[in-house]
Order: sequence, then C-alpha cells, then structure tokens
Amino acid sequence: MWVEQSTRIVRDDDGNVAQYRNVVRDITKRKQIEEELRESELKLRNIFENSTNIFYSHTPDHVLTYFSPQVKNVLGYAQEEIFKKWTELTSDNPINEEGFRITTKAIETGVAQPPYELELVHKNGRKVWVEVREAPVVEDGKTIRIVGALADITERKRAEEELREAQERYKSFFDEDITGDFISTPEGQLVACNPAFVRIFGFSSIEEAKTVNLQSLYRDPKDRTIVVDRLKKERKIEDINLEMKHQNGSRLYILANFSGIFNEKGELVQIKGYLFDETERRILEQQLIQAQKLESLGTLAAGIAHDFNNILAIITLHASLLEETPTDPQIIKKRSEAISRAGRRGADLVRQMLTFARKTEILIEPVMLNDVVGEVAKLLSETFPKTITLSVQLERGLPSINADTTQLQQVLLNLCVNARDAMPGGGILSVGTRRESGKALRGKHPKATAQDYIVLIIADTGTGMDEALQRRIFEPFFTTKEHGKGTGLGLSLVFGIMESHNGFVTVESELGKGTTIRCYFPVPQKPIELERKKDQSGEEIPGGNETILLVEDEEVLRELVKSFLEAQGYTVFTAGDGEQGLAVFEQHQNEIHLVISDLGLPKFGGDELHRKLKMLNPILPLILASGFIEPGMKGQVLREGVKEFIQKPYKPSEVLRAIRRLLDAV
Repeated sequence: MWVEQSTRIVRDDDGNVAQYRNVVRDITKRKQIEEELRESELKLRNIFENSTNIFYSHTPDHVLTYFSPQVKNVLGYAQEEIFKKWTELTSDNPINEEGFRITTKAIETGVAQPPYELELVHKNGRKVWVEVREAPVVEDGKTIRIVGALADITERKRAEEELREAQERYKSFFDEDITGDFISTPEGQLVACNPAFVRIFGFSSIEEAKTVNLQSLYRDPKDRTIVVDRLKKERKIEDINLEMKHQNGSRLYILANFSGIFNEKGELVQIKGYLFDETERRILEQQLIQAQKLESLGTLAAGIAHDFNNILAIITLHASLLEETPTDPQIIKKRSEAISRAGRRGADLVRQMLTFARKTEILIEPVMLNDVVGEVAKLLSETFPKTITLSVQLERGLPSINADTTQLQQVLLNLCVNARDAMPGGGILSVGTRRESGKALRGKHPKATAQDYIVLIIADTGTGMDEALQRRIFEPFFTTKEHGKGTGLGLSLVFGIMESHNGFVTVESELGKGTTIRCYFPVPQKPIELERKKDQSGEEIPGGNETILLVEDEEVLRELVKSFLEAQGYTVFTAGDGEQGLAVFEQHQNEIHLVISDLGLPKFGGDELHRKLKMLNPILPLILASGFIEPGMKGQVLREGVKEFIQKPYKPSEVLRAIRRLLDAV
C-alpha cells in the first residue's frame, strides 16, 4: 500500500514542539496509474523509436520539443542535430506553404486537420517527400503543443510521378498516333476514340464521333457484321481491308486490326479497333495503274490506228460499191454482211481499248483466265507488228480463279508489250495457261501455299536478260528502255497485282535466248460455277403496237432505229436532245409506253432526262444506250430505276428484245 504523509509541527508559547500533526493519504491508486503511465510511455517510446515513421512535437510557436530517432534514417540527421536544423528541413516547394497553413489552423482551432504532404531536404541535399499527420494537445481550450508523425512517401511519390509520366506518354502516343484507335460495343456504340479516328472520318470532335454508330461508317453495313461474327469466333483479326465512309460521303480505304474483349462467359462485350487510312496510297496506286494502262495503250497506238483505218476502208469501199450495184440482191447481201462484220470488228476494238483504259474499282470475282487471255490475244494480234508471231496455247477445262478482270488484262498487256519490245527484229510470242500442283511447286517456290495453281506463261524469243538484270526488273521505275520510251512501272505493277491476288511471279531468262515469265494464281478451294449467256441469235423477236419515244442526238442513227422499230409495228416519236425529249413526252405522255434514250445528249443527258420523266410518270419504262459508261454511273442509273442498258453499237435484235422485256413485264 502506498501512502503520502505530510507532517506539521505545533509549538507551545515558549517555542517548544508540542505536537506533530500528520495527514496520511492513500496514494496506492495514483502510484498504480503512474506505473501504468510509465510503462505506457516506455511502450510508446519503443513504438516511436522502432517505427518507420518519425514522431515529433512542437510548441504553438514552432519550437521543437521532441523528434524520434528515425530522423536519421529518413533525413540523415542525428537526433541531437535535428533541433538545430529544424528550420532548414523544408524546401522552397510552394506545396509546403499549404502545409504550414494547415498546421496553423490546427493550432488556432484546436482541431486535427486532414493529412498533408511536405517536401523536405535530406542532409545530403536530396529531396524527401513525407506525409504529415498532426493533432493538437489542448488544455483549458488552448493548444499547448502539436504532436505529429511523418511517413516517408518518397518512393510512392516517385512511382506516382513515373506513372503520371507514363500516362502522359501513353496519352501523347494515343493522341498523336496516325492510326484511328477506338473502343466500341458489339452493337457499334463508340465508347472511346483518339484524335486520329476523328480526323480520318472527318468528325469535328471526339464527342461528335461518339454520337455515331460505327455501322454507318461502313460503305456496306454487312462488312461490319462480318467483322463482329469473325471476332466472336477468332477473337482477333489482323490486316483486314475495308471500304468505309468519310463524313462528306467520300470513300475511305482502311487497313484494320481488331481484338475482342470477352466476359467470363466468353461473350463479346467490347471491340478494340486500330484503323490505318490507306486512301491516299490506294488512290495513288490506282492513278499509277491508270497511267501505266494508258502508256501500254500508247505503245499500241500505231497498230490500233492501222487496224481502224483498215476497218474504215472496208466500210467505205463496200458502201461505194453498193451505190454502183443497187439492184443485185446477192451483191447487196454480200456487201452488207462485209460492212456488218467490219462494224463489229471496230466495235470490239473500241470495247477492248475502253476495257484497258477505263478507271474502275477493283472487283474480285470468279474469272476464267482463258477467256481473258483470248480477249487480250485478239487485241494483240490486231495491233502487234506482223513480224511477231503470236502463239496461244490454253489448257482446256481450267477452273475459275478469284481475280479482277481489268488487272488480269493489265498483267497480260504489260508482259506482252515487254516481250514485243525485247524482239525488235521480230520473233515468237507464246502465251499459255495450265494447271499445276502447289505441292510440286513448293520445293522451288516457298510462296506456293495453295493446293493448286493456274499458271499464265508469257515467253518470247527476244534478247533475254542476265542474272543481275533479272534481280531488278520488278523494281519501280527501273527500265532498260531509252529515255522517253518507258516509265519502269510495268513489271512493278505486275508484281503488285500478283501479290494482291495471293499469287506470285517467276522469271527465267538467258542472254540471247529469250525470257519466260510465269504468273501463278491460286485455285479457290470451292470452285464457283460461272453463268454463261445463252445464244439468242436464232430466236424470233416479236414486234408490237405500242408507242415509243426515241431520244438520240445522232440523226442518221435516230432515223435508222426509228425505221426498224416502225417495221416491227411500233409508233415512234423522236427527239434530238434531252430538252426536246422532255417536251415531246409532256405533249404525248398519255400515248407513250416506253422511252429509249442515249446517255450522252445535248442540253441534258439521258440520266437527267430519266429523273425528270420519273417525276411525270414514276412507272415509265426507260432504256438507256451509250457507247461507253463509267461503271459507277451505270450502277447509279440502275439504282434509280433504269431497267435496261444497251451498249452501242447495238444490233436491232438487242433493242427489240429489251423493249419486249420491259413492256411484257408491265
């Protein structure tokens, strides 16, 4: 038992001790509390001194009263040094001013404030970041001291800074990336995209882009359905070519990569896309091909002019001879047949030239290579010098290949023109086709990955090439021809076309012994049966008694067509331009059952005439005729309701069949 005793001496009048008065208090409880406090202080000091944090206290006027030993580990100062260096701990970082304001507020209010961060200076001069937690000690409503703890957060701050910098780098990369990156739902709702995506499609902002469903950005919405279906099966799609739309309606050629994000059930929940805009490259490529096609035609110009002059001479001579023998039916028939054959020959030549020269979109479809070779061989036989013998050997029964017909024609024409130029003194140009096994080819040609190939072979007996020259012939702009006689693009385009058709090309040549070039086209796994047109030449075509409006600006042709239509029982109104055709229809619209119009008319063309006539009679049948029409325009007029299109020069039977098809369908 602990007691506290106090003693008072009581003296008598003489000053002697008379009494000792004692007061004894039981302080056992207090002593227990003091012991507990002492033990607690020891424990707390032990915690302070063994913690990774620094503990401290200071007076309201910032006089330091305690600093735990961890200050040595964190700031480099010994415990006894810190009291002198207290004012030198903080850096000049403005963030420290905010920390001091928080401490001042805790002192003034006596209320603990939220933790804050300080930038301190280590003894060696490096910066140290700490998180400060402080609490005021209050007596009688007044703060008597501040106790606090400092946690070293330097590594955390460094990691945060590195993360921030990494995020900035990522954001910069994402924002400056030339590919249009996006995230969307499987339904096409845009979740996020980068500025390149906005630029590619012509949006004004990311916010505007998010309002548009991705389905609307595809030229053919079915393409996106195919992408989503493939992602569900394959989870990732690489290097797929797509045709998409700019906001102004123009065509975009896109090389795309997609990856799917799936939930725990394996369901596709998001799509990541990376789109590279190839439009400019594709347009330049098409322009390059177009220039090369025209160059190839230019090399044939002399032969074409010669052939046309022959055709015109045949027609002119027979027409003159008909005037001299107008009454002999046999001679008239013979002359007429000769004129007709010459006309068809001229029409075929024009058609072939237009086929090579026209600008067309790439259309991969089933093609019979032998048919293409036959068409080109016919043109070459009529235009190449007679000193060159053309030998064509085609293997029968070859399956179709998936190809673009115009590009196949370009391959043939370029290779044959090169072969011709390699035989300035004449020689033999051999063109052939055959089927070869991919397995047999793989030993020499690693690119032969298909099961079977159709091979196009172009061989000449010309000057040939050495090995050094053979290694360079497919380089763009490389040519052995003298300046002004070649661009060096022909064979590079052949190589590019073969690559785009998943094929390859080989060259065999020897100086003085000619050159053989082989183009290998893969045979599709599932052959597609091509439709064949029925021969209708012997079919009898019935006439009719309906009324037809014929709009044709060529007077002689207009009268000829009118005469054979009237001979079949039709009533015919005529007009020489679009404006006149519209006026005639407005005058006789209750009588006219059908309109035949040329496409290229004065005043306004046949396509515009059709649109104006549809406003007057939405169900009026119309036939458009033209010597040449761009594929895009042909598709447009057909979509606008034109049911029949006939190619000039046409036979009467073609016109009559088209008339009956439309009138009988009403």
